[in-house]
Amino acid sequence: MGEVVLGDRPLEISLQRAWAALPPLRRLAFCTQLLHASLSTGPSTLDAALVERLKSDDALSSMLAALGQAYPELMGPLLHERDAYLAWSLK
Repeated sequence: MGEVVLGDRPLEISLQRAWAALPPLRRLAFCTQLLHASLSTGPSTLDAALVERLKSDDALSSMLAALGQAYPELMGPLLHERDAYLAWSLK
C-alpha cells in the first residue's frame, strides 16, 4: 500500500524567503506594480470559468515565466527551494 506524504513547505516560509530575496528598491517596485495592476483592472468578478482557466498548466507556466522575467530573484525561494524541499520530504 502506498504512503501519503504531505511534504510541501508552509506557504508563510516561502513568502518570507521570497520577500527577503528582494532588495528594498525591488520590493518597492514589486508593491507598486501590484498596486497599479489592482487599481487599473478595477473591480472584477471571479467566476468559475475564470478559475478553471487559471488552474490550467499553461496559465500557471506563463504566469511563472512572466514573474521570473520581471523578478528573477523570486524564482529561487518560490520555485527552486520549494522543489528541493518537496524532493527532500519525499525522500
